[in-house]
Amino acid sequence: METPTIHTERLLLRPFVRSDASDVFAYASNPRVSRFTSWSTHATIADSEAFIDMVLARGPEEHTWAILPARDSRVCGAIELGPVTEVEAEIHYVLAEPFWNRGLMTEAARAVLAWGLATYPAVTRVVSRAFVDNVASHRVMEHCGMRFERVRRDHMAKLGESVEQLEYALTRAPAAT
Repeated sequence: METPTIHTERLLLRPFVRSDASDVFAYASNPRVSRFTSWSTHATIADSEAFIDMVLARGPEEHTWAILPARDSRVCGAIELGPVTEVEAEIHYVLAEPFWNRGLMTEAARAVLAWGLATYPAVTRVVSRAFVDNVASHRVMEHCGMRFERVRRDHMAKLGESVEQLEYALTRAPAAT
């Protein structure tokens, strides 16, 4: 299934295109942005091009959107939703620092969650994780109706060690058959 374009009050969420690389580099090269991500800070535009190539090569059930302010043509972040199993999906996101603390990521995540739950009726659980210190991400998940479930220790390749992450989930009753 093709990743659709989603409009919200203040945002445009659309599939990435290769020409977005310089915009991705603008936020992904900021160590404050990448600090709480699974990926390393982008050192060159080639890192951002590789990210976009990876996104474009994903399967039809893995959806990644470029986040753009509604009145701007520059990408300021990314959000993705994809299945883990037939009944569980994961959501992940990142936003450029100048756009923090405006409720934009919550707006994007709510729109993607609504789309995902409508598109995949068998999905009964959507999960996300954030580093223990990433309080802003915890708030996004909570504002989207996700509830804290547990602390996980996951190996973080970019750090070469295990880190504690808080796992949140949004659950719903299985679809009627």
